[in-house]
Amino acid sequence: MARALSFLRREGTHTLTQAAIRFILMHQGVTAVLGGFSAMSHLEEIVQASGAEPLAAELMARVEMVWRANFGFAGPPPAAGGG
Repeated sequence: MARALSFLRREGTHTLTQAAIRFILMHQGVTAVLGGFSAMSHLEEIVQASGAEPLAAELMARVEMVWRANFGFAGPPPAAGGG
């Protein structure tokens, strides 16, 4: 799945993890993202995403396209909203 979304990684701007957090926070009604962390560096990485600029519309459109294509996996795409 990370390979399908690797276009979100921007050197000097944000990591793939930070882009994922931004993507989640951009949805209306979402005010917090909970994650699992096994090292302080993981937490420090995502903290930077909370005040970052929104992802560009072109990136959001590509994420939607990858989502609808089921991230390149066989089978039906996941249900909207993670359910």
